[in-house]
Amino acid sequence: MKDKNGFTLIELLAVIIILGILMIIAIPSVTKYISDSRKSSYVDTAKEIISGARNKVNDGKLGMFDTGATYYIPSSYIKTENASKSPYGEFTEAYIAVIYEEIETRY
Repeated sequence: MKDKNGFTLIELLAVIIILGILMIIAIPSVTKYISDSRKSSYVDTAKEIISGARNKVNDGKLGMFDTGATYYIPSSYIKTENASKSPYGEFTEAYIAVIYEEIETRY
């Protein structure tokens, strides 16, 4: 009687088909997860740049004096910790629009 030393062709094909089905199921889930994490990171980076612009405006370092005027601040002017790059590339032409309005104070 012969000893069986390996797998038959049918067994190998069955394993390959099962792996193929698992890959068809897994690949869309993984790509969606990667896309969602990139979007989330991009939004967090944009929020950090906006927060940095808000801090500059509140500190009075931008010299805004015209009421009702819109100022465009380049993102390169805002120094932040992690906001120099996004998952989609560098922020090369990003601007933050700031509308300067006086707030009426009542005593």
